[in-house]
Amino acid sequence: MMGVAGVLAAGSCFVTRTKFSVRKFNHDCRTYNVTVLQYIGELARYLTSSAAKDDGPPVQLRAAIGNGLRPDVWSVFKEKYRIGLIVEFYAATEGNANMMNNTNVVGAVGFIPFFILPFYPVQLFKYDTEKEELVRDPATGLCIPVAPGEPGHLLGKIDMKDGIRRFDGYTDKAATQKKIAEDVMSKGDQWFASGDLLSRDRFGFFYWVDRIGDTFRWKGENISTAEVAGVLARCEEPNAVVDANVYGIEIPHSDGRAGCARIVLGRPIEAFDFKALHQHLSDNLQATAIPVFLRISKTQGASEEHMTSTFKHKKTKLKTEGFSISQAEQAGDVVYIRDGGLRTYRPFTAEDLKQVQGRELLL
Repeated sequence: MMGVAGVLAAGSCFVTRTKFSVRKFNHDCRTYNVTVLQYIGELARYLTSSAAKDDGPPVQLRAAIGNGLRPDVWSVFKEKYRIGLIVEFYAATEGNANMMNNTNVVGAVGFIPFFILPFYPVQLFKYDTEKEELVRDPATGLCIPVAPGEPGHLLGKIDMKDGIRRFDGYTDKAATQKKIAEDVMSKGDQWFASGDLLSRDRFGFFYWVDRIGDTFRWKGENISTAEVAGVLARCEEPNAVVDANVYGIEIPHSDGRAGCARIVLGRPIEAFDFKALHQHLSDNLQATAIPVFLRISKTQGASEEHMTSTFKHKKTKLKTEGFSISQAEQAGDVVYIRDGGLRTYRPFTAEDLKQVQGRELLL
């Protein structure tokens, strides 16, 4: 609706397809003289990682507007399509905590100037990912705002008299109540709980961290699935990792969840340098954030089976299957385990499985 509304307001032409096609994207842009693109993040990644041949003149877009554009894809996407301005926004259909970044600052999902922020009805508050609740000041019972660079739960103040700040809820009253946080900055106030963790810098630029529930805890540390996936995607060899879906899985006799990444490679497994991948992860992540397991697709190229209709990763089934060798094989995947001694990843065997379950193999 955002794209259609903009077209109607400007009196311009709208080009759409029944199904997105990487192969035909450039052709469509040239044929219909497209100047502005509306995107969702994974769409941009598909376009930048595609090896499809294109012999036509370069596509040049005046602007691209959307959400979910990953920082590691941003600059590549902008350069490949010679985009003058990327407008990244943060919003939810039913939510009231909305913002946008129209400044071309790479990676930011929104901008609220620091001098306005203290009075603005959209704020970040400390959140306990283990207890899955807002952290409150023991003296006042109110929520605690985060400092710059610190991840926090994004909340929007509810004002039922304001069309932009109101929250009408859902048909399910219980679901509505779960989305309302009370006594946040003052007794009796109500805020819409976005369910997302963001951070901000000292200037007022907001950055995506993770979806609450996707962040997991391992060896006493909070692990951001989005951060790990971003590092995997930035593997130094071009198109080495085509797609990465990171999640936490339960380990017998262990607290928290170990990191696992289902990855799609841009080359056959036999030709992949797992030692180089391990080094890349070690150089860019804290030790506890390095995935313990890799679940690798035997086929190259991202599969629609593991994505939603809006190109978001499905994680529930993968979390349930954990490090099961048999279930991975049924899905056409193979499981690898991190070998800290050899500083690489190697195939996860039935003997390894037995040792993990018997606490003989420490992770």
